[in-house]
Amino acid sequence: MPDPVTAITLASVGMAAITEGIKFLYNQAGELIKWRHEKKQAADKRANATQVPQVMLLPPPPVFAPPSQAGAIDEAALVRLEAPIRDLRKDLSEISDGTVAFDPKDVATLQQVDALRQALEMVLGQRLTFSGEQRPDATGPVVRTEMEIAKVAARAKATNLRIQSMTAGRVEAKTKVGELGPGAEVTSADIGHLGPR
Repeated sequence: MPDPVTAITLASVGMAAITEGIKFLYNQAGELIKWRHEKKQAADKRANATQVPQVMLLPPPPVFAPPSQAGAIDEAALVRLEAPIRDLRKDLSEISDGTVAFDPKDVATLQQVDALRQALEMVLGQRLTFSGEQRPDATGPVVRTEMEIAKVAARAKATNLRIQSMTAGRVEAKTKVGELGPGAEVTSADIGHLGPR
C-alpha cells in the first residue's frame, strides 16, 4: 500500500479529476484482465493459435498529464498483479459507476486509487500522473525479474539477477525454489552498485 504522502499529493488534484481518473483506471484494469483471460483461453483451445486476442488500451483522459514515454505491456507483471488489481477494482467499483461519490478527504480510498495506479504503471510500462499533481519524478529504470527453480542440486549455485552497475533505479527480484540440496546456494539479487555515487 502506498504511503500517506502519496495520498496527500493525490488529494491536491481535486474531486472531479480523481473521479474521472478512477473510472479510467477501473476500466483499463478490466480490459487488461479480460485480454489476459481471452488470450489464455485461445491458447488452451488451439495449440497453434493464429489469432491472438488484442488488448484494448484506453487513452488516458485529459485529467492525466501526457505520458513521457511510450509504454509496453508487461504480461508477467499482469499475471503477478492480477489478484491485487482485481481486489482494488472491487474496492473502487462504486465510485467508478457513480453509486458512491468520491470523498477527497478519505485517505484509505486515495491509497487504493494510488495502489491501482501503481499496479497499472507496472503493467503498462508508463507513468500515470494527474495533471497538476506534485508527484516525485521516477528515479531511473525498474529492473524486474522472476526465477522459479524446482530443485537446486547439492553444492550448486543459482543467481536470479546480477547487476554490476546502475546510476539509479529500482530492482524487483522474485525467486522461488522448490527444493534446496545440501550446501546449495540461491541468490535473488547480487548487486554491485545501484544508486548514484
